This record gives sequence, C-alpha cells and structure tokens, in this order.
Amino acid sequence: MKFGLLAQVLGITICLGGKVNFLSVQSAQAGVPVWGSASTIPDNTLGNERSILIPINSRVDHIGGGAQRGSALFHSFLEFNIPEGRAVYFDNPPGTSIILSRVTGNNPSHLFGTLGVLGDADLIFINPNDIVLGPNFHSDMKGSFLASTADGIQLPGGNQFSATNPQSFSLLDIDFDVRIGLVFEGGPPAAIINQAGANRNSEASLPLQVGPEQNLAFLGGEVLFEGSRVFSKGGSVEIGAVAEGTVTLNPTETGWNLGYEGVESFSDIQLSKEAQIDTEGGEIQLQGRQILLVDGSPIISHNPGLEAGKDVIIRAKEKVVISGTSVDGQVPSGLLSITSGIGSGGNLLIETEELEVTNGGTVAAVTFGPGRGGDLMIYANKSVKLSGTGFGDFQQTYLEFPLAGTVGLQDGKNGLISGSSSSGSGGDTVIETGKLTLENGAVVWNIAFDEGSGGNIIIRASDSVELEQAGLITGTALAQKGDAGNIDINTLQLNINEGGIIISATLGEGNSGNVSVNASESIEILRTQSAAEQLIGTGIFVNTTFGSGKGGQLSIETGKLIIHDGGVIVNNSGASLPSAVIALGGQGGDLTIKADYIEIVGTSANGKVSSGFGTTTFTDNNAGNLSIATAKLVIGDGARITTATLGSGKAGTLTINATESVELEGTSDDSSLPSGSVATSGRTDLPELVVTGASGDIAIFTGQLIIKDGAEVSVASLDSGDEAGEIEVVARTIELDDGSIKAEARSGEGGNIRLQVQDSLVLRNGSKVSATAGTARSGGDGGNIVIDAGEGFIIAFPGEDSEIAANAFIGDGGSIKIKVLGILGIDESKITAISERGVDGEVNIDLFGNNPGEEPLNQLEQLVDVELIEGCQVSRRGESAQFSYVGEGGSPPAPEDVSVTKVGSWLSLPRSENDSEQAVSGNTFNVDEDVEGDNTVLQSETVASTLHSNSCRTFKKHIWKPKPQQRLEIFKQIDLSIF
Repeated sequence: MKFGLLAQVLGITICLGGKVNFLSVQSAQAGVPVWGSASTIPDNTLGNERSILIPINSRVDHIGGGAQRGSALFHSFLEFNIPEGRAVYFDNPPGTSIILSRVTGNNPSHLFGTLGVLGDADLIFINPNDIVLGPNFHSDMKGSFLASTADGIQLPGGNQFSATNPQSFSLLDIDFDVRIGLVFEGGPPAAIINQAGANRNSEASLPLQVGPEQNLAFLGGEVLFEGSRVFSKGGSVEIGAVAEGTVTLNPTETGWNLGYEGVESFSDIQLSKEAQIDTEGGEIQLQGRQILLVDGSPIISHNPGLEAGKDVIIRAKEKVVISGTSVDGQVPSGLLSITSGIGSGGNLLIETEELEVTNGGTVAAVTFGPGRGGDLMIYANKSVKLSGTGFGDFQQTYLEFPLAGTVGLQDGKNGLISGSSSSGSGGDTVIETGKLTLENGAVVWNIAFDEGSGGNIIIRASDSVELEQAGLITGTALAQKGDAGNIDINTLQLNINEGGIIISATLGEGNSGNVSVNASESIEILRTQSAAEQLIGTGIFVNTTFGSGKGGQLSIETGKLIIHDGGVIVNNSGASLPSAVIALGGQGGDLTIKADYIEIVGTSANGKVSSGFGTTTFTDNNAGNLSIATAKLVIGDGARITTATLGSGKAGTLTINATESVELEGTSDDSSLPSGSVATSGRTDLPELVVTGASGDIAIFTGQLIIKDGAEVSVASLDSGDEAGEIEVVARTIELDDGSIKAEARSGEGGNIRLQVQDSLVLRNGSKVSATAGTARSGGDGGNIVIDAGEGFIIAFPGEDSEIAANAFIGDGGSIKIKVLGILGIDESKITAISERGVDGEVNIDLFGNNPGEEPLNQLEQLVDVELIEGCQVSRRGESAQFSYVGEGGSPPAPEDVSVTKVGSWLSLPRSENDSEQAVSGNTFNVDEDVEGDNTVLQSETVASTLHSNSCRTFKKHIWKPKPQQRLEIFKQIDLSIF
C-alpha cells in the first residue's frame, strides 16, 4: 500500500501503526567507545533525607529515600553511573509526580544500562560534568524524562536545586504548579553525548523512548547524538544547547514546554553517524547556536491519526547544516514531516541566520493520506544554500523519471521536498531569506502524485535567488488529477545559469500552477548546454504535457531582463525534447513580461536552442498569448521571442509595447536561425511534424523599430496551416536593413501586415515587407499590406533589391495600400501584388496631398544651401538641429502636401543662458552621406538655406520645392528638432 513508500524515503520500514522498525536500518557503526563506569553513590547534601541505593539483585538497583516536598521528590548523588547490563530504578512514592535528581561530584555520568521510574512520575536528571548515554542505554519510564548538564534547577520562590553549589539549597515552601527553570552559569559547556540505540546489530540496543504522550528532552552545553535513536509516541522531543542563561520548564498535562527567553548564549547540537529522532504525532524542537544533521541523520515527525500533527521546529542563532547520507547512501540527513492519516501533518519550521542543505541532505513535508501535508517554512536572515549530488542525478529524478511515470514522492532528495501522494493536499514551501542559492542538482520540489493538489512555493529573498544546475519545481504527476501549486518569487536579483530551471508543469488531468517572478533589479538567464548534457533549456517554464490539464499563467516583472546563450522563458502545451516531440497536453497558459530593458542574445552552445521567450503548442490545444511591456527590447544573434504552433492548435498573439525602441539584429552563428519576433506555424528544423494550426498574430507599438542583418518579424505559416497570421506595427520610424517583416504562407493564405508610421519606413539591402502566399509554389492567395505613413516617407535605395510584396503562385495576388507623403528610391516594380498563375492583386499608393496626375515625390536632384538667419532664437538646452530636405519632383507648396527626408548632418546652434540669444547668420552644414535618387546621386557638399522663423523650436513641416541652382528658402515652418 502507498504508506509503505515512506520506507524508501529514509531507508526505514514503517508499519501501519506508525512504529518504526529501527532494526531494518542498516548501519556501518562499529567500535562504539565503551565508557568506564563507577558505582552510583548518593551524597549527604540532603541530610536525613539523603538518597538510598537499594540492591535488588545482581542486575537491578532501586533508589529510595530522597526529600519529598509536595508532589516533588529530590535526590542528590556524588556519582551516578549505570554499567551495561544493569538497571537502576527510582522509587515513585504515592503522590509524587516529578523526581529531580542531581550529581554534585566532578565526574560525568555514564549511563550504559537501563534507567527507569517505578511509576508515572517525570524524571529530571542533571550533571554539569557531562552525561553519556551508551549504545545499549534504555529508558524504562511511563512519564517524561529530561537529561541536562545545567548547573542547577531554578525552583519557585527563588530557591535553586544546584549541582555546583549544593549547600545553598532550601526545600521549604516549594510549589510545582508554576514553572521552574534550568540554570546554565556560563562556564565551559558540558556535553550530552547520546549513543542510545546506536548498535543496530544488537537486540539490546533499542531506541530511547518514554511513555506515550510524554516528553523526552536533552538540555546540554553541547548535545551530540552519535548514531542514537530516539522515539516518542504522541509526545515531544526537545533538544537544547545552552552556554549561559535559564531555560524555563512550563508544566503541561504531558510534561512541560521549554522556553528559551532567558538564554543569553547558545551552544551546538549535532546529530551524526546515522542518528535518528522520530515522533508519532508529537512535536520536535531543537534550539542552539549551530545545529548540524550529518552522516544520514534524520529527524522524523509522523502523523498517522485523526488529529492534526505537531510541528518540527529548528531554531539556530547562527546556522543549520543538513548534509550527507548514510554509508550505504539510502538514508539522507534531514527533517521530515509525514502525514498518513486523516489529520493534517505538522509543519516544518527552520529559523536561523544561515541554512545549508548539501550532499544529499533533505527537508520534506509530505502527505500519503487524506490529511493535508504540513507546511515547510524557512526563515534564514542571511542565506539559504541547497547543494545536491550532481546535475545528472537531478535531471534523472526530476525530469526524466516524471515523464516516464517512474518517480514517486518518496524519491525526493537533495533539497526541500513537499507534496501529496494521496487525496490530501500538499503543504506550502515558504522561504524567506537574504540570498537563496541552489546548485549542483539541488531542488525545491512540490508535487501532486494523486487526487490531492500540490502546495505552493513562495520565495522572498531580499538580495538574490541563484540557480545553477538546480531547480524550483511544482507539478502534477503523470495521469493524476491533482493541481500543481504556484511558484511565487520576490527578490532583488534572479540569476539562472547552466541548466537551472524554474518550472510548474502538469503531466495529468490537473492544472499546472502559475509562476510569478518579481525581481526589482534584474533577471539573468544564461547558458543552455548541449542536449547530451541538458534535457531542457536553462530558464523558466510553465508546461502542460500528456494530460488534459491547463497550463498556468507565467508572469515576469523586473528592471532589467538579460537572456543569453540559450536561456529561455516559455509557457507551452506539449514539449520538444532532444529525443522526441510530445504532442499531448492541455490549453497553454499566457506569458506576460514587464521590464525596463530587455536583452536577448545568442543560442545554446550547440546552436539548437535560441535564447528567448514565448508560448508554443505542440498539441491540438491553442498556445497562450505573449505580452511584453518595456522601454527598450534588443534581440540578436539568433535569439527569438515566439508564439508558435507545431501541432493543430493555434499559435498565440504576441504583443510588444516598447516606449523607446525594438531592435532586432543578426542570425545565429551558422545563419540558420534569424533573430526576431515570430508567431509562426511549423518549424523548418522539424520537417517530420505535421503542422495544421494557424500562425499567431504580432502587434508592436514602439517609438523605433529596427530590423537588420537577417533579423525578422514573422507570422509565417511554414507548414500546412491554413494561413499566416497578422502583423501590426505602430511606430515613429521603421528601419529595415537586410531585415524583413513577413506574413508569408508556405501553402496557405498569406497573412496581413499593417504598418502605421509617423515619420519614415526605410528599406535597405534586400529588406522586404511580404505577405506572399504559396512560397512552396503551391496554393493560397497573397495577403494584404497596409502602410499608413500619411505624414512620413517610404525610403529605399535603388539597386539594393528591397521590396514590398503580397504575391501568390497559384492563388490570387493580395492587396497593397500605401498612404504616404513621398516614396523615395524604390522602383514601382518592387511594390507588387502579382500571381504567377492566378489573378494579380492590387497596389494602391495614395500620396497624401498630391494633385491627380502628378508624379510622386521620389528623387533628390539638386544640392541646396542651408543657412540660419539672424533672429533665430534657441533654447538654452538647444545645441544642434537636424535639417530635412525635399528634392525635385515634389508637389506644389501647400501646408498639407510636403514631405521631407534627412540629407544633412547636425547643424550646431548657439546656446543661450537667457533663452533668447540670437543665432548668427551664415552657419552651414554638410550632407553627411551619399543620397541616391532615381537617377542622380547627391554628393556631399556644403548646403545652406535661409530660415525666416523667429524661433528654432520644432514646427510642422511646410517646405517650398527648390528650383535648380537655387537655394531652398523656408518661409514659414520646418521640422527642426532641438537637442
């Protein structure tokens, strides 16, 4: 049955009743030291009420006598030792509920046999000179047991039962209905060394335990559990390491609660050599300076019952270290809260400055029953560092096995594990720290393996979150119904490198969770390795695969987003792996990105994975939409942002709002992957896929769109999809230099392109705007192109083979509509909507303001002079201006029918402190490059003009066309930008 899966979590066998068969845990312990032991010797500090050692037989002694005060019985010894094979029992007179015993001599207590109480009383035993519990030590008590190396016991009324100053003790008027305390005076810390139960191969070596629902506590200057095993059924286990101060003991029905408010300084706690602490339904609390769990030493809280489980609380003033496994590698060091009953599981709470979980160490809160799993809560002021046992192990356990359905919750290791393997929901994982680091195969994993939902992963890191070859994962297992939990990250910086991943995925009917990342300063995602080394890319993922569950929402918000060398952010339906494409999955979720600056560059080392982000469907369900809001977006060297379909579902819509600019540049190193923004159907590097889904749409709103050196904006249909998508661009300027804007279809209908340009559309070096259909020389009508530049220009250069096309091969040509002030340098033969076999389409060019029958403004023929006249006022901020010039072929002078194009360099203007300084006439500027008209090359010469305006600020364009050999006179207004 499912509960037996727990046996594999920690390499132990747990029966249905929840008891642990510790003998099934194999240990390599050998040569446990044998401590010498002297007899137990009472002292005389209690006078006539002194303790009495009563031999019963050769193996058993009883302790009688003592000072009875109300419900308390006091004992005092010079030496207290129990040799192996012997037993010592305290008498429990009627009415006695607590026994307090001290050792006033200078030697440690070696407890190698059995210590018991002949009744139900609790026992507090103190020796400030060390306490050693041997491997065969056994406690035979029905009440609670506390062992301590404190200097004394603070009693009500100001009295102290002191082991270091026994003569000061008074036993008058003691009331044990109020709290007492253990006093540590601050000398060299004495230790508690617990080896009880360490000899796994001996039937005499049993777990240390007390009665059901009772407390077992260890309070020392240092507390060392060396291979020991401790078990409590329904009760609590408390361990404290105190250097100086007072620990309060607050009475409860089952013993006491420990309070550390009066502690001034702490010491260390260490569990090593496969030590183990286990409670069934009880609380576990450790408090110290540094707390170390090493060598396969776990702390386990198991709740098999109806009531809510109790918590595991770890508090360390400096550091918590959880590291390593047992010798055979089967048992990790760690903390584990398990739920198998109806009641909810207890929470795991760690409070410290620094937490390290390394080398196979594990912290887990899981449910295998109908009860909700406990929450895993970590509060580490400085840092949390999780380091695993290797990236290969990580990929196999958390990526390959889930896809094959061969992983279970019991297989979680190397980090923080939460989740559900039954109808109960998993608890949340909460991390609050300064810096969170995951590396070398470490993981934060919260998974739903059955009907129950997985919990959330919530991270608050004030400085940074760093992942390298490690992951944060929520998900739903193969063929299961539970929903995956969300991932919510808030930090200053997020850095993901070399195979690091953040992922929420569903492989079943349940939905994947949402992923939200807010990094106020920056996010960097760098370096995807080759497929032989890395199953999926480095980055952030939301995915629905195999089942019908829906993909969650993925949102990113940051100041600066940098993605290089194959890093990715994706929200997909289905998946593409190095070995196969998975064409199963539910509806894909949306991807939203907000950043002041976005830079996406390059590909993976093998050139197979482009840097970028997007939404893709490999299935019959649609991909989600991609929305980007930024000031500046830069994409280069084969990087891409994508909404795509590689199945029968439709690609999503890509929307870019970039207030300053969008810059797309270059291709991958082998030129196979153009940089750009794409919403395509099909992929040329996966020709084996049958893709019938429609391309998505792209909308870009920006100040300046630059596409060059092979880059593209594309909604092409590259397979058998019905039609290409639509592209809309609204920009002040669009510049294409060996770049393209494409809504092409291989065998279907061409898409639509609408460009709304305020100033200019520039085409250089074979650039194209294309809505051509049937690029595989097959069917489909050409698409439609609308270019609205009513107050701007279209500028190209003859001989560079740039074009605007809505062509077709078998289908009909499309439609091209252009509204513009002027078209410069592009031949009409390069603006086409023709069909090779079908009916040609239409090309309609509306030159804004032209009279019917006039030639379009399309060439520059004459040099002109430009001059600033006296009276031109310049703002104190003004340093230079840019002059725009119109050549021959323009339309008559009228306010609404003139266009301009830049032909000159910057013209320096005088500055003015009082904002009214006059410009000096005669300032000139040079044409800074060759400008080609239809037939004439305009050479670089000095040019000037007279400016008859009283202000040099920006005006609406209004220019007279110059006559040959005449200077250009600007009588009213000019587009003169002051900088």
